[in-house]
Amino acid sequence: MNEGEIRLAAFLLMKQHGDDAENIALSRADELLAAGDYVGCTEFIRIARAIRASNPQTPRKGEGTN
Repeated sequence: MNEGEIRLAAFLLMKQHGDDAENIALSRADELLAAGDYVGCTEFIRIARAIRASNPQTPRKGEGTN
């Protein structure tokens, strides 16, 4: 996937899943890794990073505010 496709996928996940989008992308990356799809796993990690970059202040699941 090129950078534009990554950004589009990130946007669509955020539109559909809101604050859960990054975790959903990372969960999908885990599923693909377990299935041996290393290219797909890498793409979903890139999507998760694009989501994180667009929402830098949003804490990740399990991260609390001290």
